[in-house]
Amino acid sequence: MPSTLEIAQEFGVVNATAAKAMRHVREQGWTRGEVGLGTFVADPLPPAAETQGDDSAD
Repeated sequence: MPSTLEIAQEFGVVNATAAKAMRHVREQGWTRGEVGLGTFVADPLPPAAETQGDDSAD
């Protein structure tokens, strides 16, 4: 995942806003942090991820 600074610059927000968004994503189980390595997409994804984006039921 990009750093908080990179996210802030890409989306034109202040660092605090980007950090808050990253914290929310982590709390939801979408990412995991590794000290000294960075932030990575969680594996496995949280259970909610299995149903999001699945339009096959329509």
